[in-house]
Amino acid sequence: MAEEDTKEIKGASSKGMWLWVAVIVLVSVGASIAVTLYVTGALLSGGDSVAHGEVVAPHPKAEHKEPLYVALDPPFVVNFEAQGVLRFLQVSIVLMTHDPDVVEAIKMHMPRIRNDIILLLTAQDFETLSTPEGKEKIRKEILERVQAIMKQSIGVPGVDEVYFTSFVMQ
Repeated sequence: MAEEDTKEIKGASSKGMWLWVAVIVLVSVGASIAVTLYVTGALLSGGDSVAHGEVVAPHPKAEHKEPLYVALDPPFVVNFEAQGVLRFLQVSIVLMTHDPDVVEAIKMHMPRIRNDIILLLTAQDFETLSTPEGKEKIRKEILERVQAIMKQSIGVPGVDEVYFTSFVMQ
């Protein structure tokens, strides 16, 4: 009989120990979830957007640090005459900004941007575009033209860089 009482006490203490381990694990998991929600800002915004799998939007005044690229598709194809020979230029252009609002403005004003770039490209000389200096000059002119369009439409230049991702002359 005394032996049965000892087994019951040992069984009770091991159950109690497992209960404490379970409580500690649950508290640890809960604390890590709370810290994660606090760090990501979901706890402060009510958590609705995180619960539905949506991205939490940054504050409107927060500046976007990562570069955003907008490809001006399709590539530009222009022709011009050089020494009595018809020449072609195909160029792919990408604009870089840090502001998501500028990306939307670029998309909205795409016809005007493309028109002005085509006019700039067709006014170029084949020999000038054949040199690295000539390519850099037209790149800067395109940047200035696009910045002027953005400044006129949204009040800020917005576009930080222009990149040629393809430049083929024939």
